[in-house]
Amino acid sequence: MPLPGVADTLTVAERIPASESTTFGGWYDPYGFPTAAFFNMTLSDLPMFGGRQVLERNPVAGDTIPQGFAGNDGCWWSTAPWSATQFTALAQPAAWYVQLQNGSSVYGPDKVGFSPNTVGYMQHYAPALQGSGSSCVIQYPQVMAINKEQARSATPETYGAANTGFNLLTFTFTATSVLVSRAGASDSSFQTYHF
Repeated sequence: MPLPGVADTLTVAERIPASESTTFGGWYDPYGFPTAAFFNMTLSDLPMFGGRQVLERNPVAGDTIPQGFAGNDGCWWSTAPWSATQFTALAQPAAWYVQLQNGSSVYGPDKVGFSPNTVGYMQHYAPALQGSGSSCVIQYPQVMAINKEQARSATPETYGAANTGFNLLTFTFTATSVLVSRAGASDSSFQTYHF
């Protein structure tokens, strides 16, 4: 029973992670996608976020895009069978449920990459890859958000800063290989692939 003149409500701040860290998990070779990599993420902070849902999205009006994070297709050419902006944003944003693992809040894997057919076509026809030792880069931002505890139907809350929740996805291509990076994490060497 509340005391006279004392409010009986308690306001609890929404628990949102400050950031996340990304680790390279491997290549998707066994699944028929040798040109895609998978990454595993760990959310920061002590509160456990198990059971919550993390979502990725493209930047929207009002988001502050970190310098150098704008979408860009440095491999595109004027007769390419896709538009200059087709590969500068997430094609199909995904979602993951957070799991508790060894006292940490983790999610993944996040499969990141291009189809082998697209990479092979690019390697064969892109003018940027025709010279010896040539390479080209495609990049775009990925904004991470987590659903709210109190109002599950509410708009998910974004978290993190440059490469700790507001991530840069980078794809570097040569005539014979590919390197995929998420938030600065990648394999230690290029994946050899030539279609």
